[in-house]
Amino acid sequence: MDNPPETKRSNTSDVFHGEVVSDPYQWLENEDEEVHHWVKKQNSYTDSVLSTDTREFLKKQPEFSTNIPDPGTITPTKNGYYQLRRGEGKDHSNLTFRQALTDSPTTICDPTEDLNSDLSAIDWFVPSPQGEYVAFGVSQGGREQYDIHVVHSGQRTILVEPDCGRTNAGGFAWGENGFYYLQTESCEEGLMKKSIDYYDLSTDESTTVVDGIAQRLWPQIVPQKGTDNAIVALHDGTNRTELYHLSQSGFDPIYVESESHFRPVEYTDLGEFYVLTDVQSSTYELLSLSASETYPDKASLQASSKHILQSDRILRDVSVLDDHVVGHYQKNANSRLTVYNRSGRFAQPVELPDHCTLMANSLAASPNTFVFNLTSFVTSPSTIEIQVNQTAAESNSDNYLSKTVINEPALDYQSEFEVEQCWFSADDGTEIPFFIVYKEDIELKTPNPALINVYGGFGVTMTPSFDRFIFPFLRDGGIYLQPNIRGGGVFGESWHRQGMQEQKQRTFDDTINFAEYLIENNYTNSEKLAITGESNGGLTVGATVMQRPDLFSAAICEVPLLDMIRFNQIGLGETWVSEYGNPNDKDAYRNLKSYSPYHNINEAEHPTILFRTAIGDTRVLPCHAWKMAARMQSKVQGDSPVLLRTTENAGHGVGTSTHGELTNELDKWTVIFESVISPDKF
Repeated sequence: MDNPPETKRSNTSDVFHGEVVSDPYQWLENEDEEVHHWVKKQNSYTDSVLSTDTREFLKKQPEFSTNIPDPGTITPTKNGYYQLRRGEGKDHSNLTFRQALTDSPTTICDPTEDLNSDLSAIDWFVPSPQGEYVAFGVSQGGREQYDIHVVHSGQRTILVEPDCGRTNAGGFAWGENGFYYLQTESCEEGLMKKSIDYYDLSTDESTTVVDGIAQRLWPQIVPQKGTDNAIVALHDGTNRTELYHLSQSGFDPIYVESESHFRPVEYTDLGEFYVLTDVQSSTYELLSLSASETYPDKASLQASSKHILQSDRILRDVSVLDDHVVGHYQKNANSRLTVYNRSGRFAQPVELPDHCTLMANSLAASPNTFVFNLTSFVTSPSTIEIQVNQTAAESNSDNYLSKTVINEPALDYQSEFEVEQCWFSADDGTEIPFFIVYKEDIELKTPNPALINVYGGFGVTMTPSFDRFIFPFLRDGGIYLQPNIRGGGVFGESWHRQGMQEQKQRTFDDTINFAEYLIENNYTNSEKLAITGESNGGLTVGATVMQRPDLFSAAICEVPLLDMIRFNQIGLGETWVSEYGNPNDKDAYRNLKSYSPYHNINEAEHPTILFRTAIGDTRVLPCHAWKMAARMQSKVQGDSPVLLRTTENAGHGVGTSTHGELTNELDKWTVIFESVISPDKF
């Protein structure tokens, strides 16, 4: 095997709290010609290692075809249904419209053809309250820097507002004669300077209405339909939220002395708003608050709020109909749906299969209808509509819901593979749930090839989700495992806080404990065990493998965060200090440096490791992976390669083309197959 390319070392160092820290690869934080030349050489090296018979075998598997459609999210309105749909062989999704579910969808925008670019992608859309217009965000090459397009349902383009920065569906809200939207700096400027602007459709002019939003705060805007009033939540990561009332006449505080998380979901015409919050419960609840009140402290807010939904299950999302509220709950990471009246009474459950997930941001409602995308480990997403029979509901009927399947799953593996949820004990005695997916006829307690998928951060729960690329691995006797380690949110905010800031090492300890559990119980062994994770999950992979390289044969570290003492100086890193801690604080710095993968490279023999990143990633900049790969290639021992793949015209994951996704997955699974399944089979 060829050696990796040589990488220049510089004499660069930083001083943190009096300590000099060498950073010989800091020059890779510059995206200049020298860096791009180095990236091309690294890609060529990775190509030389991964151009194998195994890769050719994988290309022939049906799951690696481009001809698999994706129904995408759908939103019902009074005027009809808007939906993102990616057809067979298409690189990106089209935005479509139909007045009735029985109608054939009409394409409003095909980003490739209508915008004359193979790199354009529609990443989000928001219909107007009546549904006659739709706004959608278009980015180039996965950079998540958006132009806002507004189109009439009859396909007539009203306007294009370019260069809005990192706005999104949560940062967009229709007003009486126009819309509010989040405006940020460009990618090149850092995206951290933010304002809320208002575009007036009657004058075709945009004005700034809220300026000077702090770097760490990101706005969510929830409108009062038919007015220019809105509730604005300024989120500091996943930890605390400030609440404001926005109108054309002012930006007034509602509750700003908060140490809790609030997510507004509906602003009613009666002047109250519904909000999901952990202010009184780690499992979240739905409260109703007055939009015209100011709450000086937690006690006054608790005294004035109305409790709508409460449960010992995790309340993940809510959708509000004219006369009902739909609650999306999770119990041990499995989704459940229940319909209530507006007071939170007279519950009517929606029947769902075991081990399933309502996909994020897919729960949407119109007056007496709601829709959602449902998926599992073994079924690709389906789209379902539930209609509420108001007459039957008013008479307290036992069943006032009717179901329509809009899109059946394109792929269904239920007859071939089993899904179970099990538990293991961490070294402090805490019981942690995990999912396992495997072929029906394999022996689980013989050492099998195994892949662990991890995340463990930001209160994110690892739920059953469909990944078609795991099935060639499962067919060949592999097992797929997904633990809900601490730092995630499977049991609410308390579970999150046990794996954040000064407790972050707990996330990595849980991952190590899980790998040890699998080996001790003969599910697998270290020669057959691989681990993968993306973004914060890439940090989990990096830290875990640096601390215990002996446990794994392969590691896939995707779009990762790896330099934990400079992360707040790179890209959007300042946004995440509430999750990890601030390196400018001496105690936090010591904690961060103790596990930072870039500063704790284990020079012992290590598993084959693939770092994957993308030029257009504006969330976790690619220099994290570049610096880590360079340092590992220069220091580690053994024959297992350290590989780096940098994708052009792609970002953190949003807006990735079908062909780009296939290339990434071929890299990933070639490493896994070559490492944990005998390559002689191919």
